[in-house]
Amino acid sequence: MKLKSKKKTINVTERYAVDNSDLIVVKNYANGKLSSIGLQGKGPHGSLPTLVKPSFKEFIKKNNPFHDYKELAEHLYELGKPLNMEDMDFDKAVKEGLIYYFCYASHVLFDVKGNPVPLPRTYDYSGTDFHSRAVDIEEAKKVLSKHPWVLNRNELKIDDVPYYGAQGYNHRYIAVRLLPDAKSFKKMYDMALKTPGGKEFFSCRLQELVAGKCYAYPDFDPLNLHKLRKEVVEVEADEDED
Repeated sequence: MKLKSKKKTINVTERYAVDNSDLIVVKNYANGKLSSIGLQGKGPHGSLPTLVKPSFKEFIKKNNPFHDYKELAEHLYELGKPLNMEDMDFDKAVKEGLIYYFCYASHVLFDVKGNPVPLPRTYDYSGTDFHSRAVDIEEAKKVLSKHPWVLNRNELKIDDVPYYGAQGYNHRYIAVRLLPDAKSFKKMYDMALKTPGGKEFFSCRLQELVAGKCYAYPDFDPLNLHKLRKEVVEVEADEDED
C-alpha cells in the first residue's frame, strides 16, 4: 500500500463568555491554514448559535428567518468556507450582537444575551379574535389599523374565511402581520414560561399572548380588541334548524 497524501490537522477551541448562553468557536487548521470554523454551544431551550451579517438586524424587522429561508441565506456567514475567515473577530461579533441563537423546534430566536427576539408573524382566524364570530370585525379593523405592532396596518382587508375553516358558518377574518416591540415581547416570554407546561410549550403560549388570546391570561389584551368581543357566538341565519 502506497501513501498518497498526508495532512496535519489542528483544532483550536475558543470559549466566549456570554450572558445566559454558551458559545464555543472551533477553528480547524489543515497544513497550517485555517480550513473551516464551527460554532458550538447552546442558548435558551437548546437553541444553536449562528453568526449573522449586520444586515440581519434589518432583515428580521420585516421577515421571519424561520419562514423566509431563501432570503435568509443572504444575511448569514457560511463558516465552512475559508474566505476571509482569519479576519473574523468573534469577540467583536459578540459585542456587536452578531451572534443569534436559533431554536428550530419552536421557531423562536434569541440574541447573544439570551433575550427573545420579536419576529414578524402573520395571524389569521385560527386561535385569534381576528374573525367576525369573535368580534365586531369592522371595528377590529379600525383598531388594528392604528396599532404600532401591526406591520400591514395600511393594507388590512376583511376576507371570507375559507370553507375548510368556516365550520359551516359564513364569517370573515383579517390577516394580521404582527411584530411586537422588544420590551413587550420579553414580558410576554416571561409570562409564557409561567403558564402550565410553559417551559415545554412556551412558544405556543407566546404566540397566543402576542395575538391577545391566551387561556392562561384571559385579561391580557395587548391589541385592545377585548372590548369588541361578542358575548355570545352568533348563529348564522341560514344554518339548518331542527
